[in-house]
Amino acid sequence: MGKNYLIAITILFFSLSTGIKAQSVTVTKVLHYLEIQNQIEIEKDLIKVGFKFNKKRSESNMTQYSYYKADNYGLQKISIFNNDELFSIVYHPVPDFYLSMKEIMLKKVDFTYAYTNKDTKFYESNNMRIGINDKHETVSFFVKLNE
Repeated sequence: MGKNYLIAITILFFSLSTGIKAQSVTVTKVLHYLEIQNQIEIEKDLIKVGFKFNKKRSESNMTQYSYYKADNYGLQKISIFNNDELFSIVYHPVPDFYLSMKEIMLKKVDFTYAYTNKDTKFYESNNMRIGINDKHETVSFFVKLNE
């Protein structure tokens, strides 16, 4: 019995650690990125966890940096936007984590429903707006740009 118990614990440990590794960008990391708003530091962190730089796009007063990560768990995409007023992160995590992130964000902060635009429902708190798009499984985060 002791040997079977040890085997079961080992399998459970590896299953949990693999599942945790699948999600590279946690809610805590996203909130940290929104706080620091430092593109260079965010990029270093994303690359460290396996994301690849996709492209930089600039239009009028908006700049976008996009990254992706494709592995056995699926495709993750993250884009970072800023303009002269807002800093934003749009995250498309692996499907299983999308539901968790959505629930955590809506419960973590006191968000209230604000409006719907196309397929995205927007919620607001005192210092942040999030967009939840169930059709495309993306979560968008918007905060004021640090001065």
